[in-house]
Amino acid sequence: MQLTQYQMLTNTQISNLHKLPPNDLLQIMHECAEALGLVSVEDYNKLLGMPKRTIYSYIEQNKLLYFKLSSHFYIAINDKCHSVKLTE
Repeated sequence: MQLTQYQMLTNTQISNLHKLPPNDLLQIMHECAEALGLVSVEDYNKLLGMPKRTIYSYIEQNKLLYFKLSSHFYIAINDKCHSVKLTE
């Protein structure tokens, strides 16, 4: 089954991910982080000069594409992923 860029992973593909060794999973995570252009909230703040409270507000409102690891948020800044709606 070939997926388009707009389709989610299949259950079989997700199941296969769980079978991979840790090193392979980390390599996939690094590739995803690079493709998404993940940056920390602190770096996002420095890049755009946007107050952190505004960034966290956008995260809560789902106006930013983000990844949460433990208590840390990482914002996707790749042009294809960037989704801040500043006009709202």
